[in-house]
Amino acid sequence: MFRIFKKQRIREFTDKEINFFREVVKLLPTRYHYILNQLNKDLLISYKPNDLNFKDWYSIQLNAKLEKEYSNPNLEYFQLQNIFIFNKKNEKKEKIILSFLEGLFIGFFIEDTKFENYVLNEYDTSNLKEKHFKNDNDKAELLKIIGKLDKQQEVKFDIEDTFKIETPEGIFYTIKNIGDGDYLAVNIKGEVYELLHDPYSIRKKASNIQELLQSIIY
Repeated sequence: MFRIFKKQRIREFTDKEINFFREVVKLLPTRYHYILNQLNKDLLISYKPNDLNFKDWYSIQLNAKLEKEYSNPNLEYFQLQNIFIFNKKNEKKEKIILSFLEGLFIGFFIEDTKFENYVLNEYDTSNLKEKHFKNDNDKAELLKIIGKLDKQQEVKFDIEDTFKIETPEGIFYTIKNIGDGDYLAVNIKGEVYELLHDPYSIRKKASNIQELLQSIIY
């Protein structure tokens, strides 16, 4: 019953692109230089626009066989924010964000993927921020919103994998991955919405999760 969408364009990492990120990391405090070890063509396979189609966000495909070699399970999901580098084409300093999960480089935000446009010696990291995101908090917030579900109801959803999505339309917590980066989610009122990324749309499906259970077929 759900729409299937075309895959996002996948780009293989080149030496030039990997070197760009290596140079960016070198601009950061030395405590982040451990990241340099994983910035190589053996681990980094490709990147593509984020599955939720958030503008200028990209997801990274890693070599699964090498993930354990570079990962650190003690590190949760976090971002390095407030990295600004001058773009000679646009003649301004632009924001770059790096995302990590278990210490692995899994995504980034960049306004211009013509990496050669960035002038790496004109940068500002004075307000660098390491922002952490904890899934347990998202799950707790979701359960406050939807209330307790019995076992038969709970297995219909992906409660354990929930995460918060902030959009212009408001804050949502995912409850079901419906494929190709699309989700069912609830807002803070408990209303259920379908979040589609290509084309982008947010459409109400039910007034609450119980109404959804009565009407939806998985």
